[in-house]
Amino acid sequence: MKNNKLNRFLKGYTMVEMLLVLTIISILSVGTMAASVKYTELTSSLLNDVNSVTMLIREMQNKTSGFVASDSVSTPNVGYGIFLDLSSKNKIEPFYKTNTDTFSIAETLSSKPEQNLLLDSKNSFTRICVNGCSTYSSATKVAVYFLKPKSYAVFAIPNPTVPTTYINTIPATGVKINRVCFELTSLNGKHKKRIDIHYVGQISFASGPCQ
Repeated sequence: MKNNKLNRFLKGYTMVEMLLVLTIISILSVGTMAASVKYTELTSSLLNDVNSVTMLIREMQNKTSGFVASDSVSTPNVGYGIFLDLSSKNKIEPFYKTNTDTFSIAETLSSKPEQNLLLDSKNSFTRICVNGCSTYSSATKVAVYFLKPKSYAVFAIPNPTVPTTYINTIPATGVKINRVCFELTSLNGKHKKRIDIHYVGQISFASGPCQ
């Protein structure tokens, strides 16, 4: 009799333990699933924006390489490009390159080959690195454009001594700019992706901050 009571007690105790464990597992699972959904939402949004920006840059490159005189919309038209200003946070502007001189902000004020691209409200451009972040990361604006007939990229950043003018070299050193990196960051600041553009026309993106 005593053994039967003991067995029933142990079985009951085991059931309580099991219910407790299942409850804990359920709570942890719900929390993990919620965190996973949030992570997926943030990273997917960031990836979509990176894809959109990359496609826009490539479109400007393709328009330039396929340019012929009869296609001219803005005269003289020598190419296409994009302009990024970090103060705008989530906007990137396509523009016509109207002459072979160094970029001028006036070129972004005329008619545009495409609509401005706006990032998802969860994301923003947070940094521009020129020739690597360790070389120059103080630029807050950059123009990337392509000059016909080649599809090589040309880069221009504000001249620190005369901010209204743009230069194609690293300030103080005079070294030619041969690559830039755009850094995109999620709303919570935890997720980053980068877009790398090389002067030979290579455009790529990857996870993580600019380097």
